[in-house]
Amino acid sequence: MLRCITFFLATTMATVLISAQIRVGTVRGTVLDETEGVLPGGLVRLENAISGYKQVRNTDGGGNYEFNNVPFGSYILQIEFPGFEVHKRELPIHSNIPIEERIVLRVETFSELVTVEVRKQVIEEDSSASKTILDANALQRAALADSGEGLARLILTTPGWVPDDNGRIHARGTASQILYVVDGIPIIDRLDTAFAPSLDPRAVQALEIVTGNIAAEYGNRLGAVVNIQNKSGVDQPFGGTVTINAGNFRRAEAALTFGGAVNHQLAISFSTLVSRSDRFLDPPSEENFNNRGGSIKLNGKLEWHPTEQDIVRVVLTGSGTDFQVPNRPEQQLAGQRSRQESRSSSQSLMWQHVWNPVTVTNVAGYRRSFRFRLKPSPFDTPISASQDRKHSQEGFLGSLSRQLGRHHIKVGLELFRTPIQESFSFFITRPEEVEVTPVAAQFVRGNPFDFQKKLAGEQYSGFVQGTFKLTSNLTVEAGLRYDNYHMLIADDEFSPRIGAAYFFPRTHTVLRASYNRLFQPPQNENLLLASSPEASALSPLTQGRRFAPILPDKQNVFEVGIGQSIFDVLALDIAYYWKKIENFSDRNQFLDTGIIFPISIAEGDIEGLDVSLILLPYQGFSAYASWSNSRAFGIGPINGGLFLSEEVAEIGPGFVFPNDHDQRNTVAFGVTYSRERWNNGWISFQGRHDSGLPLEIEEEALLRLKQTPGADLVNFERARVKPHTTFDLSGGIDFAEKEAWQIQGQMVIKNLFDTRFVHNFESVFGGTHFGNPRLYTFQLQFLF
Repeated sequence: MLRCITFFLATTMATVLISAQIRVGTVRGTVLDETEGVLPGGLVRLENAISGYKQVRNTDGGGNYEFNNVPFGSYILQIEFPGFEVHKRELPIHSNIPIEERIVLRVETFSELVTVEVRKQVIEEDSSASKTILDANALQRAALADSGEGLARLILTTPGWVPDDNGRIHARGTASQILYVVDGIPIIDRLDTAFAPSLDPRAVQALEIVTGNIAAEYGNRLGAVVNIQNKSGVDQPFGGTVTINAGNFRRAEAALTFGGAVNHQLAISFSTLVSRSDRFLDPPSEENFNNRGGSIKLNGKLEWHPTEQDIVRVVLTGSGTDFQVPNRPEQQLAGQRSRQESRSSSQSLMWQHVWNPVTVTNVAGYRRSFRFRLKPSPFDTPISASQDRKHSQEGFLGSLSRQLGRHHIKVGLELFRTPIQESFSFFITRPEEVEVTPVAAQFVRGNPFDFQKKLAGEQYSGFVQGTFKLTSNLTVEAGLRYDNYHMLIADDEFSPRIGAAYFFPRTHTVLRASYNRLFQPPQNENLLLASSPEASALSPLTQGRRFAPILPDKQNVFEVGIGQSIFDVLALDIAYYWKKIENFSDRNQFLDTGIIFPISIAEGDIEGLDVSLILLPYQGFSAYASWSNSRAFGIGPINGGLFLSEEVAEIGPGFVFPNDHDQRNTVAFGVTYSRERWNNGWISFQGRHDSGLPLEIEEEALLRLKQTPGADLVNFERARVKPHTTFDLSGGIDFAEKEAWQIQGQMVIKNLFDTRFVHNFESVFGGTHFGNPRLYTFQLQFLF
């Protein structure tokens, strides 16, 4: 820890900087006439055609305007004032250095309005990353029957993602390796229904999803980066929303958002959501036994602008979930009623200071804590398990952003400490009903397996990255990251990352290519037990091999892609990627408990192709379609996890097998139509096709499993669950609208045709989980 502190202080003093990874910018300016006189009351629009982001301001008495918390992207700035020509131009925002301008409007000289033609930007012309940006409109209209899946269903509309049980999603062949960055603070832990409540989409202002060419400022979870900017009260009048909804399976939610600017210096925002459901998780049987759950989420933000050069942000969050562990029929008959509880909270403080028009710094500190409990019942069968696990992350972030002409440089650091405490036990209640290794069979009632351990780890990282505009059409993004990790093992890595994008103006085409070296430490959840000699002694995978803890995942990732604008209303994107991995990280689920243990596979090989086509709003219509084809293979042996049966014994050194998230083909599409004349009514039809995840079943178990309920949803010859296609339908309308308030209604139907499907089936790594039947929800929202 002393080395980390020394490194942190030395770097801070040497560079006089510390900055959080805030992915929003500021645009401000003054509108003048040709005599340098100010123009108050002018109309200023800022719009991003790709994401649909739109903001409108009027210049104040001094002719000034300002847009805060603008998500990174390419924008069109348009300024109108009666009697003057319209000013319209492209405005890229790729850093948190404020953009400040003095704009002079010329007197209109023709009888008709004169505008400066600016080509509508449909694709990112200067970015080598594979990414998708969604704004609040997309979030509001998402086909979410409940918020338990949070942002997962939105993310799944973009290419490269495979769904799994209980809201877990996998990016480009990796297993839940997602780095969430919320208001500039990284979250490296899982955010899904079975672990911690996900974020409420209604509280999110903008969402950026990056799956290719990940910048050097990001570390620890690198299958994808999801940048989330929550709604802010800055520049907004006080107001909020009250939302209630209800649906089948006794699902219900109530949500409140509230916020606004107290004055020109201070703004606050707050949101809370309470939900419950009798189908809380994806169950191991279609009967949906013992599956009630509920959660509560709280989020508060304070933003203070003491001067034009300073911004202070304080963000506080808290959440809790209580839910039952779904039963199989035999467990329901036996009276099993085990349940789980999870609690999480976070606090962060950020201070941003603008030193001059080209330099900005921040200081940021944060703490995030998790606690998870599995509580057994007296009649658990065939195994009874209990757990009380908690960990926290306490960290600082740092970077300096500086504009150098057309180029942008960012350097920084990250430091955090992670205390972990684990307590886990199990014993077999009915030995005749479960096949386990002889070592595991000794743990019966009165002689349980018991594990307790605590440990604190630490990591410090530094990075430098730059965006270089070498010519008007060629952009190079290059960076280098260094990570030094200490937990059960000590390891470090230098990670170069470089990408280039070349834009062809005549054809509106972007060609891009990138190489990333990625370093990913093991996940914190159940790491101590999964890496312990006690777990190794139970597993048939480690018999005859020397025990070793789980090692960090190290990847070489290559990508080439093309972006094409079609008639300025369609955006086509194609990306091919290949990943070569050492210590390929994955996880296994402990029976039907939902508890996940990390594992590492000696080697991994992933390749895939992502294709997406987006129709920007055109005459009331907008649409998207995506297709992903991928292959993800692991090469044994496997290390870590908690395995009790012989089913995985064949995965030895050199054994090649498809990973449990290896889905070959995934298709998603959606069409939305909206009309202002219909009281702002809209209707959206969405669908997706999943070709099916692989099985991990021994030959001798096939005959027995073919008689298992749900086996008709499995293709045993292909060793995969059968392909399935589901459709969602949603729509909304304004029931009433007054000057100070508004009432909106929304209806959502998920799995419209009640298609039966399973996410996985008797998987060694994931168990069995049936997909949701038809779900419907009716919602009312009061805006004030």
